[in-house]
Parts: sequence; structure tokens; C-alpha cells
Amino acid sequence: MSALTTGTLTDGQSMETLAVHRDGNRSPIVTTLTMTVPLSHDDIEAVLWPLLSSGTAIDELNDPDTTLFYLLAAILADGTTRLEDVRRELDALRPGTATHALYRALRARVQLLCGARPIPAPAPPAPRPRPAPGAEPGAVPPSAWASDRLQGVR
Repeated sequence: MSALTTGTLTDGQSMETLAVHRDGNRSPIVTTLTMTVPLSHDDIEAVLWPLLSSGTAIDELNDPDTTLFYLLAAILADGTTRLEDVRRELDALRPGTATHALYRALRARVQLLCGARPIPAPAPPAPRPRPAPGAEPGAVPPSAWASDRLQGVR
């Protein structure tokens, strides 16, 4: 059995995961890898979804420590390169299906783990067009005149 290694989450909570690279390896450790992987609720769901869609019961994620273990193990084993594809797959699930119900249960587990989903920030306002050099501030450029666009007059 491999030794456990300790990781630290953003909120300072520590968790342990298997250091599987050490199985049967008698050579000394010469470095430690530390990385930051920023994850949203959607990202965490996408990391955990393959686990559930391959047959792991949703009840396995009832315990936060177990969920964090699965999350870290999945990121270390599989990386995050497929997150966008999995998120698209999840977005395409049809409401009312058993698969969609499983996804809704996963969303609830992730919220229990990470807290409520933050409200997205509003989109920034569109940039205002710059007046032409020498034009009066606030003047409407001729290209914006409705009569010119409708009649083709310049």
C-alpha cells in the first residue's frame, strides 16, 4: 500500500491522498510538486462526472473527505484537459432523464462541498464608439444616421 501525502485546499483545509507513484519505488524523493488548479463548481462537477457515469454510486460522495479524495485523485490521474468536453456533455443532458437526475445530485454534492454557487458578475458594458477626430463630443456620426442607412444617402 502506498504512503499517503497531504494536500491543502484553498480554504486551508488539508486532505490526504495516496502517493501512488511511490508504490514499489525505493528511490528517494528528490522533489515535491505543488500546483494550484483553480476550479469552479462546473469544473468540479466535470472532474467528478466520469466517476459517476462509469458506475460509482452518488452515495460515495456523501462524505466530503471522500469527495475531495476522488477530486484530487481524478485531477492527478486524468488532468483537466477534458473538462470543457465533459461540461458540454453535461449541458446537453435532457431534463427528466435518470442521467440528468444523477447530474442534479452531483451538483447538490458539489454545493455541499464548496458552498453556494456564486452569482456571476454582470457582463461589462459595451465600449462606446469613439467620435471621429475633430467631431464634437456626443455628436452622432453620419454612419449612424437612420435616414442615411435607409436611403443610402451620404
